[in-house]
Amino acid sequence: MAQALCLKESEKTALSEKLMGTRHSLATISLDMERQKRDAQSRQEQDRVGLRLQGGLWSRSALSPPRYPASHLASSIPPGGLLFLSLLLLWVFYPGVP
Repeated sequence: MAQALCLKESEKTALSEKLMGTRHSLATISLDMERQKRDAQSRQEQDRVGLRLQGGLWSRSALSPPRYPASHLASSIPPGGLLFLSLLLLWVFYPGVP
């Protein structure tokens, strides 16, 4: 049994070379898969940006006003600002109204 486990030096070298070739192949495949993953993620991000632009810019007509989220509107007008603005416009355009 011990003789069956003993390998010649040339057999050891051949197996070692085969193992190194397998490791090299696996490393090459692994690097290739990582590159493909990065490329796919990049394409996916480009597609996402393209769809966002199409949905945000091209779906509305040129005559429609831009859409702002309610939080943007609420943060830009202070409390009581609409009342003040309304009274100011009345005073400017209708000077006879108190």
